[in-house]
Amino acid sequence: GNILALRYFHSTGRKDLSAVLYSISCICDFVISFWHYPTTIAFFRGRVPGIFNNLIFCGFWNVAFFFLQKFTIFTVMLLSVSRTVAIVLPFFKVNKFRALLSLGIYAIMLLVVEITGAIYKGRFIYLSVGPFCLLQPEPESLGRVTFTLVLLVAVPSIVTFISFIVS
Repeated sequence: GNILALRYFHSTGRKDLSAVLYSISCICDFVISFWHYPTTIAFFRGRVPGIFNNLIFCGFWNVAFFFLQKFTIFTVMLLSVSRTVAIVLPFFKVNKFRALLSLGIYAIMLLVVEITGAIYKGRFIYLSVGPFCLLQPEPESLGRVTFTLVLLVAVPSIVTFISFIVS
């Protein structure tokens, strides 16, 4: 479905903020879906770790997977807020450059957080329940991880919800 939606947004030729954010969201969702293949293979092999036994793959998979999830949340928040502003303040034009700049800054910040979290103060574990790799933080960095999750996941989700209620 994401490829068809992306194809639609590309074929319309629209370059407004909503179309760009929808396209970015479609690309992220497609990559997230594709990124589930190692998990699916592990499911069909009786939850045997397979490629998740490789520490380098596990780290790369973890960083990319969770980056994309959080990035998609922020993209949806930007889309929701821009639509709310258009409804509540019909004569106010949301600056496309600034919105996309904030998305780029968020992406860089998120990559730094994900990569440094993967390199320092943690270890990867394989969860057969999932099955997938997960970064298990050291006990002393648990507060930082909780703060980061609240900042990067909860705040955009709450802003999106408030935007939905307002509009």
